[in-house]
Order: sequence, then structure tokens, then C-alpha cells
Amino acid sequence: MPQSTLTASCDTPTPNWQNNFCLALAYGKLGRRADAEAQLALLQKNYGDVAEYQYAQIFAQWGDIPRALGYPAR
Repeated sequence: MPQSTLTASCDTPTPNWQNNFCLALAYGKLGRRADAEAQLALLQKNYGDVAEYQYAQIFAQWGDIPRALGYPAR
């Protein structure tokens, strides 16, 4: 799948948590780790503990199982 198609699938009318979540996953799959981390940072800044389930999903998709299992067990 072309990069533009993958990231375009994350477009939302108004940027929100779903946009950041989707882009964190998409950039991770594309090997754009810095961009993926930036999207995760935005998600964490804007939503804090409310989005812990999404953080776990992101880390799991990135293959970082120990960090994924750290949520939401806090």
C-alpha cells in the first residue's frame, strides 16, 4: 500500500485522538518511528490517562510488548 494511501486513511474532518492514534500506527508500519512517536506524544499530551488503552494498542503494534503490558495497569 502506498504511503500516501495509508496516511490519508487517517484523515478526520477535525484532528482528534483517532487521527493521532491512526497516524501513530501508520507511521510505525512505514518505519517512520520519529513521526510515530510524535503522534503518540500528541495523543498523550492531549488525552493523558484517558487514552491508556490506545497507548497499549500502539505499543503492541510497534512490537513493544513490555510497554504495551504497562497499560492500563497503573
